Amino acid sequence: MPFESVIKQREWSPGSIHQGDAFRRPQQIMAANGAITLVDGEVFITKGSAAALTLAAPPVAMDGANLLIQSTTAFAHTITQTTPGFNGGSTGSDVVTFGGAIGDALLLTAYQGVWLIKGVRNVSAEVGGVFQFPAAAFLIDGAITLTSGGIARLTKATAGDYTLAAPALNDVMLIITAATAAAHVVTYATGFGAGGGSLDVATFGGAIGDNMVLIAVLGTWYIVSLRNVTIA
Repeated sequence: MPFESVIKQREWSPGSIHQGDAFRRPQQIMAANGAITLVDGEVFITKGSAAALTLAAPPVAMDGANLLIQSTTAFAHTITQTTPGFNGGSTGSDVVTFGGAIGDALLLTAYQGVWLIKGVRNVSAEVGGVFQFPAAAFLIDGAITLTSGGIARLTKATAGDYTLAAPALNDVMLIITAATAAAHVVTYATGFGAGGGSLDVATFGGAIGDNMVLIAVLGTWYIVSLRNVTIA
Protein backbone atom coordinates (compact mmCIF):
# COMPACT_ATOMS: atom_id res chain seq x y z
CA MET A 1 0.00 0.00 0.00
CA PRO A 2 1.45 3.45 -0.86
CA PHE A 3 2.73 5.34 2.14
CA GLU A 4 0.43 8.27 1.37
CA SER A 5 -2.53 5.89 1.66
CA VAL A 6 -1.27 4.33 4.86
CA ILE A 7 -0.94 7.59 6.75
CA LYS A 8 -4.48 8.61 5.82
CA GLN A 9 -5.83 5.71 7.86
CA ARG A 10 -5.85 7.65 11.11
CA GLU A 11 -7.59 5.12 13.32
CA TRP A 12 -8.95 5.87 16.76
CA SER A 13 -6.71 5.02 19.68
CA PRO A 14 -7.36 5.30 23.43
CA GLY A 15 -5.22 8.45 23.61
CA SER A 16 -7.09 10.26 20.85
CA ILE A 17 -8.84 13.56 21.47
CA HIS A 18 -12.20 13.93 19.78
CA GLN A 19 -12.77 17.26 18.06
CA GLY A 20 -15.95 17.47 16.05
CA ASP A 21 -15.75 14.77 13.38
CA ALA A 22 -11.99 14.21 13.69
CA PHE A 23 -9.64 12.57 16.17
CA ARG A 24 -6.45 14.36 17.14
CA ARG A 25 -3.77 11.97 18.27
CA PRO A 26 -1.16 12.73 20.96
CA GLN A 27 1.78 14.74 19.68
CA GLN A 28 5.42 15.37 20.58
CA ILE A 29 7.62 18.17 19.24
CA MET A 30 11.34 17.45 18.82
CA ALA A 31 13.11 20.81 18.65
CA ALA A 32 16.46 19.45 19.90
CA ASN A 33 18.43 16.22 20.09
CA GLY A 34 16.95 13.72 22.50
CA ALA A 35 14.58 10.85 23.10
CA ILE A 36 11.23 10.34 21.44
CA THR A 37 9.02 9.24 24.34
CA LEU A 38 5.68 9.03 22.56
CA VAL A 39 4.52 5.51 21.68
CA ASP A 40 1.18 6.12 19.98
CA GLY A 41 0.70 9.41 18.12
CA GLU A 42 2.57 11.87 15.93
CA VAL A 43 6.06 13.30 16.34
CA PHE A 44 7.12 16.50 14.57
CA ILE A 45 10.85 17.17 14.16
CA THR A 46 11.33 20.94 14.18
CA LYS A 47 15.05 21.30 14.88
CA GLY A 48 16.79 23.78 12.59
CA SER A 49 19.69 21.44 11.90
CA ALA A 50 20.13 17.67 11.65
CA ALA A 51 18.61 16.14 14.79
CA ALA A 52 20.05 13.03 16.47
CA LEU A 53 17.09 11.30 18.09
CA THR A 54 16.63 8.04 19.95
CA LEU A 55 13.61 5.80 20.30
CA ALA A 56 13.08 3.10 22.91
CA ALA A 57 11.38 -0.19 22.17
CA PRO A 58 7.59 -0.05 22.58
CA PRO A 59 5.95 -1.80 25.57
CA VAL A 60 4.38 -5.14 24.70
CA ALA A 61 1.12 -3.80 26.14
CA MET A 62 1.06 -1.24 23.30
CA ASP A 63 0.83 -3.78 20.46
CA GLY A 64 -0.85 -2.15 17.47
CA ALA A 65 0.18 1.40 18.37
CA ASN A 66 1.08 3.56 15.36
CA LEU A 67 3.81 6.20 15.60
CA LEU A 68 4.16 8.71 12.76
CA ILE A 69 7.39 10.74 12.77
CA GLN A 70 7.52 13.70 10.37
CA SER A 71 10.16 16.31 9.57
CA THR A 72 9.09 19.94 9.39
CA THR A 73 12.61 21.11 8.54
CA ALA A 74 14.87 20.29 5.58
CA PHE A 75 17.64 18.40 7.37
CA ALA A 76 18.94 14.83 7.44
CA HIS A 77 17.64 13.84 10.87
CA THR A 78 18.53 10.42 12.30
CA ILE A 79 16.62 8.16 14.68
CA THR A 80 18.40 5.35 16.52
CA GLN A 81 16.53 2.36 17.93
CA THR A 82 19.32 0.15 19.29
CA THR A 83 17.47 -2.70 21.00
CA PRO A 84 15.99 -4.70 19.37
CA GLY A 85 16.39 -2.48 16.28
CA PHE A 86 13.75 -1.60 13.70
CA ASN A 87 11.99 -4.77 12.50
CA GLY A 88 13.91 -6.63 15.22
CA GLY A 89 17.12 -6.44 13.19
CA SER A 90 19.43 -5.40 16.06
CA THR A 91 22.48 -3.36 14.98
CA GLY A 92 21.85 -4.26 11.34
CA SER A 93 18.75 -2.06 11.31
CA ASP A 94 19.04 0.36 14.21
CA VAL A 95 19.29 3.73 12.41
CA VAL A 96 16.97 5.52 9.99
CA THR A 97 18.06 8.66 8.16
CA PHE A 98 15.69 11.30 6.84
CA GLY A 99 16.39 12.51 3.31
CA GLY A 100 16.65 16.20 4.15
CA ALA A 101 13.31 17.55 2.87
CA ILE A 102 10.30 18.98 4.66
CA GLY A 103 7.64 16.29 4.81
CA ASP A 104 10.01 13.32 5.11
CA ALA A 105 8.19 10.80 7.27
CA LEU A 106 8.44 7.41 8.97
CA LEU A 107 5.45 5.32 10.06
CA LEU A 108 5.97 2.61 12.69
CA THR A 109 3.74 -0.03 14.24
CA ALA A 110 4.43 -1.61 17.63
CA TYR A 111 4.29 -5.39 17.99
CA GLN A 112 5.72 -7.55 20.79
CA GLY A 113 8.26 -4.95 21.86
CA VAL A 114 9.48 -4.24 18.32
CA TRP A 115 8.98 -1.23 16.07
CA LEU A 116 7.97 -2.52 12.64
CA ILE A 117 8.47 -0.14 9.71
CA LYS A 118 5.09 0.31 8.06
CA GLY A 119 5.95 3.06 5.60
CA VAL A 120 8.55 5.67 4.68
CA ARG A 121 8.66 8.87 2.67
CA ASN A 122 12.23 9.90 1.72
CA VAL A 123 13.68 8.05 4.71
CA SER A 124 16.38 5.39 4.37
CA ALA A 125 16.83 2.40 6.62
CA GLU A 126 19.01 -0.68 6.69
CA VAL A 127 16.54 -3.46 7.41
CA GLY A 128 17.75 -7.01 7.68
CA GLY A 129 20.96 -6.06 5.90
CA VAL A 130 19.17 -4.65 2.83
CA PHE A 131 19.53 -0.88 2.36
CA GLN A 132 16.32 0.86 1.31
CA PHE A 133 16.97 4.05 -0.63
CA PRO A 134 14.67 7.03 -0.21
CA ALA A 135 12.77 7.58 -3.44
CA ALA A 136 10.58 10.31 -4.89
CA ALA A 137 8.76 10.99 -8.14
CA PHE A 138 9.04 14.36 -9.89
CA LEU A 139 5.99 15.01 -12.06
CA ILE A 140 6.54 18.69 -12.91
CA ASP A 141 9.43 20.99 -13.77
CA GLY A 142 11.43 22.12 -10.75
CA ALA A 143 14.02 21.05 -8.20
CA ILE A 144 15.07 17.47 -7.51
CA THR A 145 15.04 17.59 -3.73
CA LEU A 146 16.81 14.32 -2.88
CA THR A 147 20.07 16.09 -2.05
CA SER A 148 20.85 13.52 0.65
CA GLY A 149 20.84 10.70 -1.90
CA GLY A 150 18.24 8.24 -3.12
CA ILE A 151 16.31 7.52 -6.28
CA ALA A 152 14.66 10.34 -8.25
CA ARG A 153 12.10 9.18 -10.82
CA LEU A 154 11.36 11.71 -13.57
CA THR A 155 7.68 11.10 -14.31
CA LYS A 156 6.63 14.13 -16.37
CA ALA A 157 4.91 12.97 -19.56
CA THR A 158 6.76 15.54 -21.66
CA ALA A 159 10.37 16.69 -21.42
CA GLY A 160 10.94 17.91 -17.89
CA ASP A 161 13.16 20.86 -16.99
CA TYR A 162 14.72 19.97 -13.62
CA THR A 163 17.38 21.50 -11.40
CA LEU A 164 19.70 19.86 -8.89
CA ALA A 165 21.31 21.57 -5.90
CA ALA A 166 24.59 20.63 -4.26
CA PRO A 167 24.48 17.50 -2.10
CA ALA A 168 23.51 17.93 1.55
CA LEU A 169 25.79 15.07 2.60
CA ASN A 170 29.03 13.55 1.37
CA ASP A 171 29.48 9.94 0.23
CA VAL A 172 25.84 9.45 -0.72
CA MET A 173 24.56 8.29 -4.10
CA LEU A 174 21.76 9.70 -6.20
CA ILE A 175 20.14 7.77 -9.04
CA ILE A 176 18.09 9.86 -11.46
CA THR A 177 16.01 7.73 -13.79
CA ALA A 178 13.46 8.49 -16.51
CA ALA A 179 10.09 6.87 -15.89
CA THR A 180 8.68 8.34 -19.11
CA ALA A 181 9.92 8.39 -22.71
CA ALA A 182 10.86 12.05 -22.77
CA ALA A 183 14.10 14.03 -23.20
CA HIS A 184 14.30 15.36 -19.66
CA VAL A 185 16.95 17.91 -18.74
CA VAL A 186 18.66 18.22 -15.37
CA THR A 187 20.73 21.34 -14.70
CA TYR A 188 23.39 21.38 -11.97
CA ALA A 189 24.76 24.92 -11.92
CA THR A 190 28.09 24.02 -10.32
CA GLY A 191 28.75 21.54 -13.09
CA PHE A 192 28.97 17.78 -12.64
CA GLY A 193 32.39 16.92 -11.26
CA ALA A 194 32.93 20.64 -10.59
CA GLY A 195 33.11 21.10 -14.36
CA GLY A 196 31.36 24.46 -14.36
CA GLY A 197 29.22 25.72 -17.23
CA SER A 198 30.64 23.24 -19.74
CA LEU A 199 29.31 20.26 -17.75
CA ASP A 200 26.21 21.62 -16.08
CA VAL A 201 23.36 20.09 -18.12
CA ALA A 202 22.37 16.43 -18.35
CA THR A 203 20.02 15.56 -21.22
CA PHE A 204 18.16 12.26 -21.15
CA GLY A 205 17.85 10.37 -24.43
CA GLY A 206 14.07 10.01 -24.44
CA ALA A 207 13.61 6.38 -23.38
CA ILE A 208 12.15 4.89 -20.23
CA GLY A 209 15.03 3.66 -18.09
CA ASP A 210 17.54 6.32 -19.13
CA ASN A 211 19.49 7.11 -15.98
CA MET A 212 22.48 8.71 -14.36
CA VAL A 213 24.18 7.67 -11.14
CA LEU A 214 25.89 10.37 -9.05
CA ILE A 215 28.02 10.34 -5.91
CA ALA A 216 28.55 13.26 -3.54
CA VAL A 217 32.20 14.13 -2.90
CA LEU A 218 33.18 17.23 -0.93
CA GLY A 219 29.92 19.03 -1.67
CA THR A 220 29.83 18.25 -5.41
CA TRP A 221 27.96 15.68 -7.51
CA TYR A 222 30.32 13.45 -9.50
CA ILE A 223 29.14 11.11 -12.27
CA VAL A 224 29.46 7.38 -11.62
CA SER A 225 27.64 6.17 -14.73
CA LEU A 226 25.33 7.28 -17.53
CA ARG A 227 22.75 5.34 -19.54
CA ASN A 228 21.57 7.17 -22.66
CA VAL A 229 22.28 10.52 -20.98
CA THR A 230 24.62 13.19 -22.37
CA ILE A 231 26.44 15.91 -20.43
CA ALA A 232 27.21 19.34 -21.88
